[in-house]
Amino acid sequence: MIMRVLAVAVLCVLFFPVHAQKVDKYLFLGREAEEAKDYYKAAEIYREGAAVTVTNAKLNFHYAEVLRLLNEYELSQKYYQLTLAIDSLNEYPVSLYWIAMMQKNNGNYKESLGNWELLKRLYSSDPSSDIYRKAVQETEVCAAILKGGIPTYPNKIWNLETLNTINAEFAASYYDSTGLIFSSLEKAGKERDKKEKFIELHAAIRDQGKWNESALLPAQINATGFQNANGSFSSDKKYFVFTRCDQPATCMIYIAIYRNGAYSEAYPLKVNLPGYNTTQPCLVKTDNGYVLFFSSDRPGGSGGLDIWYALADEKLNIGEPMNCPGVNSTEDDITPFYFHPTKELFFSSTWFGGMGGMDIFKSATDLSSFETTGATADYSPRTVKDRNHRLVRPAATTSMNSNTRCGSSKVRLR
Repeated sequence: MIMRVLAVAVLCVLFFPVHAQKVDKYLFLGREAEEAKDYYKAAEIYREGAAVTVTNAKLNFHYAEVLRLLNEYELSQKYYQLTLAIDSLNEYPVSLYWIAMMQKNNGNYKESLGNWELLKRLYSSDPSSDIYRKAVQETEVCAAILKGGIPTYPNKIWNLETLNTINAEFAASYYDSTGLIFSSLEKAGKERDKKEKFIELHAAIRDQGKWNESALLPAQINATGFQNANGSFSSDKKYFVFTRCDQPATCMIYIAIYRNGAYSEAYPLKVNLPGYNTTQPCLVKTDNGYVLFFSSDRPGGSGGLDIWYALADEKLNIGEPMNCPGVNSTEDDITPFYFHPTKELFFSSTWFGGMGGMDIFKSATDLSSFETTGATADYSPRTVKDRNHRLVRPAATTSMNSNTRCGSSKVRLR
């Protein structure tokens, strides 16, 4: 018996240092990938670490974080809950907040409501804090959803199967009623370094009601070694604007002249600010020139990514960017799209009380005065999880959005 106890003790002495070293290795490599904003790589590293142990709060928390950033909400919720259960030192109290968010994103409104009510009580001594304000708002929204207070519409949604892959397709924009531009992660690795995954811009044509297989936009747009995404034509079809991001994902807006079906060399716009992300452009023709809407995390905003705009003359000499009034919050407000016929600015946000995740909202916006009516939810079509982009076909009979109903973003038609 004594020998057995000694043997177990020796094994513990030998095993636990090696075990701890393995976990430290996964944490070091995962954090390195996170800092480089390579969330796919970080998730893979943390997944391997989680297979070694489920009792390390730090590992579980960081795995949950990158899963959330990759829109894997169900798995993210699981690891936030594991973190909270074993966080004896209370190092990650924000886990409860993210559990409530993930529950709402996953459509578990009753469970989410209970945690928002708990957060309200926990942070009631600091009513000006973002967490308390968010808890108050989400308590009201979840209660309204559970009571049937959120409208639904009998819209049919189609998955564009000929364009979507197992990875992410997103940020679709029409050229006209038969031409579509979108961003895709899937095909880039086939023609480039297999170790890297690049987002590239694709074009697709609809023929006799069916979308043909997409093709890459030319090298003037899809520059090698960069992430190229979020492309759209100006409303007069004379310019093509898009986002180009380097590693580690600092994004800038580029523009190319579009004439007779051909693109000029793309060049960066002067609205870009070194050290900050400038992305998701929407260029709108006006009587006096153009308005460029975009998202940015530059100083002077309300928090996170804000929606900004800049005025330009007919030659695209762009003025100073200004924060767009009435539509920004302390969280991320992104993907601006201006619809001329109704004079409405559509955008996505996690703040204004949607169904869960990144929902689409709209605001009546005057392009001469930039007065807005504030954000109202666009519930057509109703969806849980993220709806990141919204556009309306020129004929105004069809809209399109990309959402994360099954993890990766997919382009869907309504």
